[in-house]
Amino acid sequence: MSRYSKWISRSFMLCFFSILLSIVYAGTSYALEQEGAPSAAQENNAQPPAIIHGKITDREGYSVPHAKVDYELYYRGDTTKHSLVADENGNYRFEAVVEDYTDLTLYVEAEGFITYASYRQYQNYTLSPGDEVNINVSLYEPSTIVGTVTDPAGQPIPGAAIKVTSITDRVIQTDANGRYTVTGIDYDYNPTLPSGSIVRIISLIYKTV
Repeated sequence: MSRYSKWISRSFMLCFFSILLSIVYAGTSYALEQEGAPSAAQENNAQPPAIIHGKITDREGYSVPHAKVDYELYYRGDTTKHSLVADENGNYRFEAVVEDYTDLTLYVEAEGFITYASYRQYQNYTLSPGDEVNINVSLYEPSTIVGTVTDPAGQPIPGAAIKVTSITDRVIQTDANGRYTVTGIDYDYNPTLPSGSIVRIISLIYKTV
């Protein structure tokens, strides 16, 4: 075979392998693109988050700044917990990636107030993608009951046990002068007691059985 023929043969083989490599590279790149980042069409099909926002105030309507807002998302047996802080005007806002029929439980804490929990007030929220929900929260100051325990003759009884049913699980004992103080009473459970009030019971007469 002449040198000219060999050169033509080698040139043909080089072109053939170049074309083959280009085809293989193009196929590999397409496969990686399919398996990698989502395409624009896939991103457009992504479900929008649910948006929850609101304002935190006291019973008089004044803003409660920098309250801690915790929330739980429950979906098909899985619970995720999140936390944020309201701004100086008591406003909060968050976005949540949810599925249809995701349950939301909201908790709000601030110094000097009873912790708010949505389930305690029978406020149940069910979210779906794209929902926008406004949840305003009113916080209550704990109430207090003070008084004295005496015997039928009017003498104070030290060490008497005081327990306010459905208000607290704690047992309070009277002091040496028969006085007692029950604090941290939750307005949610006792709406007849004004929020932040101090209810004075002048005397409880202690009777033995």
